[in-house]
Amino acid sequence: MELLFNSVKQWVQAQGVSGTYWVGYSGGLDSHVLLHLLSRIRACFPIPLRAVYIHHGLNPQATAWAAHAASVCEGLQVDFISHAVNAAPVLGDSPEEAARIARYRALKQLVVPNDVLLTAHHQNDQAETLLLQLVRGAGPKGLSAMPSIKRFGQGYHGRPLLPFNRDTVQEYAIQHGLHWIEDESNRNTGFHRNFLRHEVIPLLETRWPSVRQTLARAAGHCAEAQSFIENWAEKHLCKVQDETTNTLSVEQLLLLDAVQQCHVLRRWFSLQHIPLPSAAKMRQILHAILHAKQDRVPCVAWAAVELRRYRGKLFMMKKAADPNPTEEWSWVLSEPLEMVHGTLRASLDRHAGLLRADKLQKVTVTFRQGGERCHLPGRQCHHALKKLLSVWGVPPWQRNRLPLLYVNNQLAVIPGYFVAQNFITQSTELGWTIHFSEKN
Repeated sequence: MELLFNSVKQWVQAQGVSGTYWVGYSGGLDSHVLLHLLSRIRACFPIPLRAVYIHHGLNPQATAWAAHAASVCEGLQVDFISHAVNAAPVLGDSPEEAARIARYRALKQLVVPNDVLLTAHHQNDQAETLLLQLVRGAGPKGLSAMPSIKRFGQGYHGRPLLPFNRDTVQEYAIQHGLHWIEDESNRNTGFHRNFLRHEVIPLLETRWPSVRQTLARAAGHCAEAQSFIENWAEKHLCKVQDETTNTLSVEQLLLLDAVQQCHVLRRWFSLQHIPLPSAAKMRQILHAILHAKQDRVPCVAWAAVELRRYRGKLFMMKKAADPNPTEEWSWVLSEPLEMVHGTLRASLDRHAGLLRADKLQKVTVTFRQGGERCHLPGRQCHHALKKLLSVWGVPPWQRNRLPLLYVNNQLAVIPGYFVAQNFITQSTELGWTIHFSEKN
């Protein structure tokens, strides 16, 4: 079993990570072996090592398991924490998926820059994951192998046991006299992964004895294909993307065929950490948005995001309701004004000099109610705000979310778009610049 030890030792040495190594420790066989290996490796490399137990609260014995995990860590002289999470599934999620999401969300909060989260996934897990993704109809990305190490939150997520199967891991545990928790739910074939582990893969092995290694190799091939697709898509994304506004050109996208459009769009979503749409949603995007008439402003929504088209460009944003137009705030410019949709800040021009407290402008802030008019600098007449917003190219869905600043009951400023003649006159001495940061 020194092969296993030497492999993990070389893996740790190759990473050259200076932060903490966090072991996701459940008390079960696999994570116990990984923790034991790393505690031994400390004799070779002085790595900061900590173990974390995620308390899902789904099993009545979870608290007892946490106590067992704490006891093992004490014996190995490894720092230990137990972290409780809410793993209740939401509508549409399986209990397994809900627990996984809750677990990784909590672990991501622990990992700071240069830290590595280590999990005990091995070759058997790799094969099971591939089969799960196949029956879900996944493409190359879903079928790709779990990588040995990848970015995770502010740090990394490593899986040093991936080259080995479960039998090798168990042999190590027996040889070193380890005692681990046997979770009875791991025998429940009502869970998809357990069904594959106990029913499907053993049956496949009666015909193809090395099927686990073969499936893991197939996952590796998918990972290579996915890497090629992403590199290709990113190069073409640069040709259609306006990085200043983070929008895509519909005209440039239509120069690609439908399959290429899908890959470029998926890469755009991934780089913004947006959940990928389903195949049905992607077809809707291609048809209802890319091929919409020029005068339309179509929208396709999924998860918590919206994809919109306006004047030949695609805009991606989080879903947000329009603010209440009857709300009103009184704002002293020296302090930021926090609103539901964003934050207003006023900065003083560096040439304006020092101000007395009684010189601060006090303004009223509200949102569009309709019928507003404003006086543009250098113009004699007032103009309808609705028409001006169209002329300025403000997307329709943003128009009701722009804060309107009034001075003496007159529309004076729309941050980023408009400063009225009367406000220029009043603010010359003060030298204020108004900024609005919309919440993501």
